[in-house]
Amino acid sequence: MRIIITGGGTGGHIYPAIAVAQEIKKRRQNIEIIFIGTQKGIEAKAVPAAGFPIKHINAAPMSSKPLKLLKFMFGNSTGLLQAVSILISQKPVLVIGSGGYVSAPVIAAASILGIPTILLEQNVLPGKTNRFLSKFAQKVLISFEESKKYLPQGKAVLTGNPIRREIIERNKEEALSRLNLSPDKFTLLITGASQGARSINEAVVKSLPVWKDREWQIIHLVGRKNFEDVKKATDPILPELKGEYRCVDYTEDMASVYAVADLVAARAGASTLAEITAVGIASILIPYPYAADNHQEKNARCVEKCGGSIVIMDGDVREKLADEVMKLAQDSEKRQSMANCSKEIGKPEALESIMGEIDELL
Repeated sequence: MRIIITGGGTGGHIYPAIAVAQEIKKRRQNIEIIFIGTQKGIEAKAVPAAGFPIKHINAAPMSSKPLKLLKFMFGNSTGLLQAVSILISQKPVLVIGSGGYVSAPVIAAASILGIPTILLEQNVLPGKTNRFLSKFAQKVLISFEESKKYLPQGKAVLTGNPIRREIIERNKEEALSRLNLSPDKFTLLITGASQGARSINEAVVKSLPVWKDREWQIIHLVGRKNFEDVKKATDPILPELKGEYRCVDYTEDMASVYAVADLVAARAGASTLAEITAVGIASILIPYPYAADNHQEKNARCVEKCGGSIVIMDGDVREKLADEVMKLAQDSEKRQSMANCSKEIGKPEALESIMGEIDELL
């Protein structure tokens, strides 16, 4: 038996898909997983690194601009033919789409050939591709209850966004040992996701002198392309700090940094929110202002509404981050209340729920 998984372009689309693929292989040794993606997206490297084969097709994002519209029509027409050819030769029993424009020709091809399809939707407001493809899919597995109103009636199932098992299972004692941190100090995690975020990095540089007398432990994930600039800006401040500040370009061990964090300041991508809420951490969310359909703010407001987060808009973060962190660092009861609220909407069992829906179709 074979299952085709398609999606990519960003980590928010491909990493949930890889988590699902890994769970399928763990439970069903007789199923072969094959990915379909583009050669330019993050999936081209992430999928082989996870140990799965990937086949490449042409695809282009939707656009209303004439030249890009022509590229979309040509790229996806070619991609549709390529996808049909792959599906005919591989004969999958199911096709799973995790979002991103490469999903469009593959899910369309599956619909033409009568192959059952499932869509994974990570954001409150489903992306353009998934809103269009939801008409053809048997099920759309969503991460937020609010998403149902944007999708065909009866197709949306609330499962949560799949995350890696180690993030849920890592305990604080082990994580403190791995990171060589003290269990008695307030620990702040700041992250702009895998690529980093310039505005957040600049806000931290501006905030460090404000926090200099606090014996905190700060882990700052700055992104590889920003590392040298941030290090150059923060190194002169370090001798003044009573606490510990770690400028980190990238880490594979997100399980440990989440496990030790008393507070997280982060972007509001769907995967980040799935991880924060599954673990149950108080957060300050700074939505990326140029996200498609402003979906990061919609994601962040959903967590804020339940009491798990405080939202700072990107244009205000340089001025407000220092004070907001200071208030929460000094109020452990408020942080605990936010952490509890965050955990209430978390879906640590997302993979279990998704596998149930997949098994039902199989």
